[in-house]
Amino acid sequence: MWIVTGALFLFLAGLLSYAGGKDWPPLHRKPLQFAALAGFFGLWFLTIWLFRSETGVLALLFMLPILFVGVGLAYRFLRFLIGDWFETAHRFGIGLDRMTIEKSYDRAEKAERERDLEGAIRLYREETGRDPADPEPWRRIGEIEVRRGRMEHAVEPLRAALTRLHEPEPRATAAFRLADVLRHLNRTDEARALIEGIGREFPGTRIEGFAKERLKNLEITGRLE
Repeated sequence: MWIVTGALFLFLAGLLSYAGGKDWPPLHRKPLQFAALAGFFGLWFLTIWLFRSETGVLALLFMLPILFVGVGLAYRFLRFLIGDWFETAHRFGIGLDRMTIEKSYDRAEKAERERDLEGAIRLYREETGRDPADPEPWRRIGEIEVRRGRMEHAVEPLRAALTRLHEPEPRATAAFRLADVLRHLNRTDEARALIEGIGREFPGTRIEGFAKERLKNLEITGRLE
């Protein structure tokens, strides 16, 4: 049985390392980090306990090598974890999380100015992990992908931004922008459904008028203005 738990321990170590290396946004959430650590060390202790029940004192010789192997496999995850905790402590130390000023994306904006678009996207994705309800990082990721001509890659972040917007004007603007991208991809039916939906959300408003105008342009010319 210890062979199964040992294999699971090493598999989890490798999986966490892969997620940390890819900077998977949910991994910035502290509950998930603690759950990952609990699973990592829990499987290690369980493997040692099962091994000891079969071999007795040899468990002491087995304990540290398997831990070293697991730490080696999980190196990128542990490095990510240390960096994220250091950043959290830094933000807490300077009171950034307690400030009521408008959120800043200085590092990501700096990367954009320096034309490091991959770096900018990575930094904006870090922000999505810190505040999953914030639509702005998703919107900016989508706009970067549009500027790069990667329209297909812009759909997912723009849609993510749209689902997080609730105020009429920003929500309508995001919906029309996403419709533009869908039309460029020749996904006209999706664009039409999106525009019709936003018009129905705000009946009797100028947003409904804008939606009708865009639908008219789409039907007559086959393009969105």
